Amino acid sequence: MQTRRCQQCQSQLQGRVDKKFCSDQCRFLYNNQKKRSAEVTISNVNQVLRRNRTILKSFNPIGKTTIPKLY
Repeated sequence: MQTRRCQQCQSQLQGRVDKKFCSDQCRFLYNNQKKRSAEVTISNVNQVLRRNRTILKSFNPIGKTTIPKLY
């Protein structure tokens, strides 16, 4: 029979057969690391959008001007 290991710290698990983590702390750390990559992508997209809005606002302070397309 294989020994089961914690998905975060790789320590040996005891108890329930379907247990994945040795403690709540390991579970929190694992899930936070998993979410972090998605949050970085969202943060990068938001940064680009914020920069674009700033550029557009500098060209159009009143909000009613059209800007010619630059090639």
